[in-house]
Formats: sequence, structure tokens, C-alpha cells
Amino acid sequence: MKTNTHARRILPALALAAGLWLAGCDSPLDDTARFEIVRENQLRGNFTAAMLELKNILQANPQNTQARMLLGEVWLAAGRAPAAEKQIRRAVRDGMPADDVVYPLGLALLAQGKFHQVLAEVRPRNDTPEQQVSVHLLHGTALTQLGRLDEARREFRAALDLNAESADAWVGLARLELAASNFRETAIAIDKATDANPFSVAAYQTLGSLRFKQGRFNEAQLAFARAVEATTTTVQGEATLLAHIGLAESLWMQNLRNQALTVVNGLLQNYPWHPLPKYERALLAFRSGDFRAVEDHLRQVLLALPDHTDSIRLLAAVKFMQGELETANEHLRNLLDNDPSNTELLMLRAETHLAMGNAGQAVATLSQLDDDVAANPYAVELSATASLHAGMTERAVEHFTAAARLEPDDPANGMRLAGAYIAAGNVDAASDVLRSVPRDGR
Repeated sequence: MKTNTHARRILPALALAAGLWLAGCDSPLDDTARFEIVRENQLRGNFTAAMLELKNILQANPQNTQARMLLGEVWLAAGRAPAAEKQIRRAVRDGMPADDVVYPLGLALLAQGKFHQVLAEVRPRNDTPEQQVSVHLLHGTALTQLGRLDEARREFRAALDLNAESADAWVGLARLELAASNFRETAIAIDKATDANPFSVAAYQTLGSLRFKQGRFNEAQLAFARAVEATTTTVQGEATLLAHIGLAESLWMQNLRNQALTVVNGLLQNYPWHPLPKYERALLAFRSGDFRAVEDHLRQVLLALPDHTDSIRLLAAVKFMQGELETANEHLRNLLDNDPSNTELLMLRAETHLAMGNAGQAVATLSQLDDDVAANPYAVELSATASLHAGMTERAVEHFTAAARLEPDDPANGMRLAGAYIAAGNVDAASDVLRSVPRDGR
């Protein structure tokens, strides 16, 4: 495995360096000095060296709860949340006060997607404002991920009631506003976060996401670059990965594809155990049409996370593009069993049914979309096309009319509407539509 190969390369060098250093010392390091070395290595992102130091301490004294807890934090910073949770729980069993593990344990659970467990298990262990704020932040993040946005907002507001300078609480609110496309409110909350903590990685990361969503990709790139820079001032864990992923996405959208690939390949090298860089690499390969590479990278992701929704959805899209429609349909069916109202999944499954010649099933699938999708031009057009193929001409006319209303300057919509009228036997209406279709930019 790549990790073992890397370890075999660095271990002799580390052993040699340690041997030369110790040869000049009269006495071994005490634990306090060792912990300082661990913190320095952790801050530099040299997680392997930090882990080796901590394992040496624990080998001499397996009951050293401080070392055990710190090992959990290093695992968490390295993006290996399951190992982090294991070490943190072991520290508690060995005597670490439960008060001291509330926040890192909650972070480890969040990083594994154990959102319900965060809500059920993570509770304040004392009455200090600091711990109360930490629990509100953890619960707010879990609720956000579960789509319970009003409850999440209450948690972040409760955190701010206790500490108005909590950058993480402002970031939580900013992300809620961004999800609702309230760009002005998002920017205000981000400003509050950066005022509270000028080195907040999450704040700059959210700013990058805001600019990305606005289509301002150069500004997004700059924001994500600032997030990456901020990770050098304190240990950030998953935030480091996400900042780099955002930077790669921004570069890609500006057609700076080699630079984007360089960023992602760096993550693959530095985090060979983590599924997120592998997923991002698969996504970039999909955009390049390299479906074999997509499948190779997704295979590695799904070995680590068999139920990773985004990977399965991307795999379904690959199978659709490759014409393996039955396989694509099966993947989508399984995903929709767990998320029956997911708009993207429903539209992709409808497309799959349509490509398989099952126009009626495509119409039935699209009928499950929420009413607010009526403002989505592509969804409306897809529904109209499925209706037309299913012989439901009145429905096709209705939906093509809606599509033309949503995008009046697109002549293709008028042409499709005219076709639907012809299929319905209304040639006069088709002629009227064709006369109104813009031509030659007019």
C-alpha cells in the first residue's frame, strides 16, 4: 500500500535523525518536551512524526491519558476520524475527564457523518460558557447536515448569545444563508466571523463557496487561497482538505486545469488514506470524460465509505454516459430509497428511464419533484420531453410553454413547443409559436 511505502521511506530517515540527536544528549526528553515536539509537528502538518512521538510515549506508559488524547487529536487533524474517535474514547476509559473530550469527540463524530449520534451523545459536561458554546456549535453543524436548518439556526444563535465573538457560530449562520442563496446576509455573517478571528479557515472557505456560487471564480480562488494560508497558523484537520478542494474547484472553473490537478494530486500524496481527495480526483476525471479513471478513484472511495452518496451518484452518471443504463438505474434506485425527494437523483433517474425508452416511468419519476422545481428550466424541459415521448401531448405543451416562459431568449424552447403543438394536432398554434421564435439574434 502507498501509506506503507511512504512509511518505509521516511522511517529510516527519522530513526537516523533521532539517533544523531539523542547521541548528543545526556538525558532523555521528558513528556512535556515530547508534547511540544508533537504540537510543532502537528502544526507543520507532519502527522507521521507526531504520531511516532506519541506512540513512543504510550509504549512506555499505555495509561498516559494526555498522550492518548493528543494522539486522537492528531488522527483527527490528519483526517482519520475513526481512529481519532477510538483513541479519544480510550482516553476517557483510562481516566481522562469527560469534560475534556466533548469538543474533539464531537468533531470526530461529525467527520464520520454520525450526525444523529452527535445530537444524542454530545452534551455539556459542565456549566462553563466555553463548553456550552462548543456543544451548540456541534449540534448546529449536525443539524445543518441533516437538513434541519431552522433548528441549526437556533443552535448557532444560542452560541452567539453566550459568545458574540464566536467565529464558528457566525460561519454556521453564513452557511445557512448561503444554502438559501441569501448572498448579502452570507457576506455579512462572514465579515462578522473574520472580525472575530482573522485566521478563521472556515470563514475564508465559506467566502470562497459564496464567490463560487456567484460565478466569481477568481475571487473564489483568492478566498480559498487565504483559507489554505490560514491553515498554517493552527491545526485545522478537515478544514485544510476542504480549503484545498475549494481552491482546486475554483482553478478548474477558470480553465486552469493543470493547476487544479496539481492541488488535488498534492492532496492524494499527503492524505493517501483519505477518501475526499480521491472523490475530487474522480470528479475532475468525469469532467474530462476519462470514465475509466473515474471508476478507479471511486472504487477506492467506496472501499472506505461503501454508502457515500456522492460517489454512488457519480458512478451512476458514469454508467449512464457509458450506456450501461440498467446499472445506472439500479444505483439511482438504491440512492432514492434513502433520499426519495432528492431533486438531482430524480432528474437523473428520469433521464435514465427516458434513455431506456421508458417515457411513462420518466414522467412518473418527475411527478415526485417538489413544486418549487417548476422554476428549474432543465427540470421543466425534461418533464415536457418525457411527456411528449409518452404521448401525453397536452402535458408536453403545458411544460414546454413553461420552459419557454422561463427562458424566453432561447429559440430551442420555442422550437420544442412548436413540435409539441404539432404532435397534439394544433398546427395553427405551432405556426404562431414559430413566427415568434427569435432568429439571428433578434
